[in-house]
Amino acid sequence: MNLIIPFTKDIKFKTNISEIASISLEHEYTVNDSEILGNFIITGEYKSHEVSVNRESFEHVLPFSVSLTTKIDASSVDFTIEDFTYEVIDNSILRVNIDFNVIASLKEKEEV
Repeated sequence: MNLIIPFTKDIKFKTNISEIASISLEHEYTVNDSEILGNFIITGEYKSHEVSVNRESFEHVLPFSVSLTTKIDASSVDFTIEDFTYEVIDNSILRVNIDFNVIASLKEKEEV
């Protein structure tokens, strides 16, 4: 199995977003026999006004899950981020787009 999976999430801010000053993406995940469970962690700083020198910090945890078939060997799962983009919508929503890659091997068939 080799899949690139798109993930998009809109994050609503309580204040105006004039400019994203910095942003980073981290991830954590666990694998069991039936799924991959994890979180994308988006952190950074933004300016709420165009002329402001003050920056406000933000951190958002975005959970995700991917179902696995019983044919997948859970111990072989490799998870990587392929692409990360973002955009500000209506000065109050941060839309993040994350493409991640899941590579896994099929279980070997047991001989009877």
